Amino acid sequence: MDLSQILTIAVSLLLGVGGFIVNSRIQRKTNSIHTVTEKRVERRDKTQECFATLLLNSDLLVIKKGLNDDSLLEVSRCVTTLRSLHTFTYDKDKELIEAAEKLEKEIYAFVSSNGNSNESNLMDARNRFSKLADLYVQTEWNRIKIETMGKRWFTGRNDKFGETYDVNFPK
Repeated sequence: MDLSQILTIAVSLLLGVGGFIVNSRIQRKTNSIHTVTEKRVERRDKTQECFATLLLNSDLLVIKKGLNDDSLLEVSRCVTTLRSLHTFTYDKDKELIEAAEKLEKEIYAFVSSNGNSNESNLMDARNRFSKLADLYVQTEWNRIKIETMGKRWFTGRNDKFGETYDVNFPK
């Protein structure tokens, strides 16, 4: 064997090993991003399901027709689910959980008083929760995109939801 054949074999071997290392790093990163995104989407879906349940069961027409024990249990389950899905790390998560708890309290107060409770308290709690829920749904997809694409590609602040990210959010 001459020197050129040995160099060709060495270069081919180095390129093969280098390609293997690069591909394995890319695959690990892709798998990680996929897992994180999948879990965030599951969380978002559960959150939206709870939003829908709370808003349905706090509607005056539904309450006046009569909420059964299963519906009241579902309200409590949704509030508990929201507490477990969201942390008290972000101020808006705290506001969302507090609004859900307030709405739950007002639903129970209205139902236990057989509709004699102050209707405006229930509607105020429902409207506040609805606004926060709408805002949360709007910004959650941006959170998922940030985790998927990585912060290094973005700069800015999410003023809509009051959280600092390294991303420019559309106004």
